Amino acid sequence: MIRNKRSNSCTKIDTAIHGFIDRYFFYILVAVIILTSLYNRISFRSYSSSDIEKFVGPWLMHYEELGVVEGLRQGVGNYYIPYNVCLALISQLPFSHVALVGMLSWVFDYLIVFYIYKILVSVFCVNTVAGRHKYLLWSLCVLFLPYVMLNGAYWKQCDGIYTFFLIAGLYYLMKDHFSCAFILFAVGFSFKQQVIFIIPFLIILYVVKKSYSILQFLWFPVVYILAGLPAVFCGRSVYDTYTVYLTGQVSASKFMNEVAANIYSLGLDNYGYLSKPAILLTIVAFGVMIMFVISNKDSMDFYRWAFLAVWCIETCYMFLPAMHDRYDYSALVLMTAILVLLNHKIIIPVVIMNFVSLELYCRYLFYYEMNIYCLSIAYCAAYFWISYELIRVIRNRECRPESVIIS
Repeated sequence: MIRNKRSNSCTKIDTAIHGFIDRYFFYILVAVIILTSLYNRISFRSYSSSDIEKFVGPWLMHYEELGVVEGLRQGVGNYYIPYNVCLALISQLPFSHVALVGMLSWVFDYLIVFYIYKILVSVFCVNTVAGRHKYLLWSLCVLFLPYVMLNGAYWKQCDGIYTFFLIAGLYYLMKDHFSCAFILFAVGFSFKQQVIFIIPFLIILYVVKKSYSILQFLWFPVVYILAGLPAVFCGRSVYDTYTVYLTGQVSASKFMNEVAANIYSLGLDNYGYLSKPAILLTIVAFGVMIMFVISNKDSMDFYRWAFLAVWCIETCYMFLPAMHDRYDYSALVLMTAILVLLNHKIIIPVVIMNFVSLELYCRYLFYYEMNIYCLSIAYCAAYFWISYELIRVIRNRECRPESVIIS
């Protein structure tokens, strides 16, 4: 029979070990989680996706041959200057360039976890050690989301970079530090233009809450101009520097769908006829949402604003033309890490979206044969489920955490 009393055979060493474990078990657990996530990412260090072989790899070789200054002067790839500066610097280091590109991306996974933790602690007004521990462990789970690991460490994409600036911006927006928030959004936009998916939300917030000046939006062009100066100083023309997004990305795609699980995967792929109506449809959707939020503005709290931000990103992904399979990355992270804690009724659609996203990643990275039509039906159904739930909670004033209200 097991006794509760400590056995007489327990030595001082055992007592010290037990005391150490009792005192530091949580920190040991966190260390194990972080080290495990690091091991998973480092294991992918040498993998070269087709994007690395076709695009990033040749860009790195170009910078390695020409040097940082000449490479920035000539211009490489279709990313804006900040990411190119990172690639140029990586190309000069005596380590595996592929591994360093992956590391550049997955380092931001840990920064995302940090701000998710800060948001959760603020939302739930956590004042206890146990509460902080609980939400830290929940935040760390983000590191093990399959598409998060695959995106940065395996695929070596930079979606985690702009997502970090977007989530950090939302945190400071929640704290009413508007200039800081907009600067972070603008920096994220300088890394990847998909940050513009948050702009409809910022416009709705501006119109409804009237809590910050429209001049805050000027941070976008200001930061964009500043971010391009390294290339200008290296001798690249002003026009070529500041039109990268227009000439290198927007004009590059002539398809309604770039393997994204949205409505255009259901047989709607005539870019010439549908691209402009698709943009107008998206604008109309946001216009209707603005009117709806205005008529229910008294019910808007942090949860609803956060839900609305996610919905805006997902709506862009769902209806805008030329969407890629990774463009819902930031919305999925926000939904999975934050929104499901505030409303358990969206767990099923969030799981569906996570599953479909993972399937699309596997389709591209591992060449699995999948029915994109069925995946898109599932994703579209989950999107409209999410949209219905957003409308329901705004109208019915349910699922309202009283801890934080944007004012």
